[in-house]
Amino acid sequence: MNVSEDLNDNLQDLVDYIAKETNSTGVYIAKLVCPLKPIKDGSDDKAHLNEEAPKVLQYIRATQDHQFMINRVLGPENGRTHEIFIPSPVVEEKQPEGGE
Repeated sequence: MNVSEDLNDNLQDLVDYIAKETNSTGVYIAKLVCPLKPIKDGSDDKAHLNEEAPKVLQYIRATQDHQFMINRVLGPENGRTHEIFIPSPVVEEKQPEGGE
């Protein structure tokens, strides 16, 4: 059994496993990141990050037939995927009347 100290080492195996077990045509893993912006010479190491813009999904792993997705970016204005990051409204439970 292979043991990895870094879970990123196992992401491709996870993608392949999910695809096989669900009989999916494509499986992707993305991370939520700040979009990039142009930088100038001498900029600091975070100058390329546009921290004021909404975050985007950058695909980091995909099944073999979908490797073209790696490093592609999906912005919040594209499709409905970003809706999963909108917090659900909190519903307060009503206390029964006359008791605890």
